[in-house]
Amino acid sequence: MRPLGSGTLQGWGAWAARTPPPSPAPAPQANNNAAVCLLYLGRLKDSLRQLEAMAQRDPRQHLHESVLFNLTTMYELESSRSLQKKQALLEAVASTEGDCFNTHCLKLA
Repeated sequence: MRPLGSGTLQGWGAWAARTPPPSPAPAPQANNNAAVCLLYLGRLKDSLRQLEAMAQRDPRQHLHESVLFNLTTMYELESSRSLQKKQALLEAVASTEGDCFNTHCLKLA
């Protein structure tokens, strides 16, 4: 991750394009971090697609607070329908996590 450490996000984008993923299914944190980098590069749609695909692929593993917080923030930046999208995330979380989940990360209030 040298390009990120040096403060050059454009360099990170080139590095990420050349570097194969460490495994067929990278860790959720790596996908989450990559999506945030895409956002900082001005690629909001790509960032959203990456997080949404990850969440749909395996909600139980990927729908955790940091991913949900980033998704809801991107929804707020992207759409006037962010509230409906956040409510859909709440339904997805409720079906997998139950009552013990901290819903503050969804920023519904």
